[in-house]
Amino acid sequence: MRRLVPWVGTAGLTIAVLLSVDATGFLPALLTLPPLVFVGACCIALSEELLVGPFKWARVVAAVGPALSFREALLIRLGSQPIRSVAPLKTGEAAAVVYLSRVHDMDVATATSTVLFEKAVNLWATVFLISVGLSLAGVELAPVLVVAWLVLPFLRGPWRALADALRGRFGRVGPFAAGLLDAFLSLPPRELAMQLPLAVLFTGLEVVNSWWLLTVLMVDVSFATVLVVVPISYFLNNVPVTVLGIGMREGLFVVALAGLAAPATLFAAGVAVSIVEYVVPTLVGLLALPRFLSAVAQR
Repeated sequence: MRRLVPWVGTAGLTIAVLLSVDATGFLPALLTLPPLVFVGACCIALSEELLVGPFKWARVVAAVGPALSFREALLIRLGSQPIRSVAPLKTGEAAAVVYLSRVHDMDVATATSTVLFEKAVNLWATVFLISVGLSLAGVELAPVLVVAWLVLPFLRGPWRALADALRGRFGRVGPFAAGLLDAFLSLPPRELAMQLPLAVLFTGLEVVNSWWLLTVLMVDVSFATVLVVVPISYFLNNVPVTVLGIGMREGLFVVALAGLAAPATLFAAGVAVSIVEYVVPTLVGLLALPRFLSAVAQR
């Protein structure tokens, strides 16, 4: 039953949103997207997965384990992408961990820490972008939040104390739980300072791409608004009740951007973002999936 949850959630949310908009206007609105714009948006989205993502994650792995070549990091990212997309309740995130533990004999907790760090630093970047968007929108305390948020990742003392406490307690579970912090605690401050802007670039490219698609579809939305709405959709995408966030993202666009365009147009924009940012990279990942699985199976 748990395997069906994301698929049922995706279908249910998508149908619910479609029933709330003019379904007859959705497809014509989507078809107004020029082919060259669609191709360009796909190139931007793929640059996240093919360039920024592997480069950023390989540096994290090198801090606690083997020095992956860019080519191998790309194979892991692309090959695990289809698994991450379709596995129930985000269990597909373990695909990269399985690769590292089997192919490079990495400790499972330490390998998991590299994946957890990447998720955490990307979520940090989404909050940063939301804060910047609120600042541009004139929210009074948002600039203070931006400054505080920039400093927060470097306050690692409490996390070190937690890791030390876990290692001395809870039998075998404690050291394993402490190992989940390895990547974060092992990164030198200079490398951590590099990971933060890379995470902002990784998530920010999706914001820019979404803003481009929205404006091309004649949605009169400010960049500050997109800086808030799109990162929120990233959070919702990580809630394990849909596949690739499809249905959730479209619903958010229809609700959060209401009044800026017809609901059918907003739904079409959400579909366009879902296809460009998530479906296309997953389809490209299918090309690397056989080689990824072969590498894991050979060990």
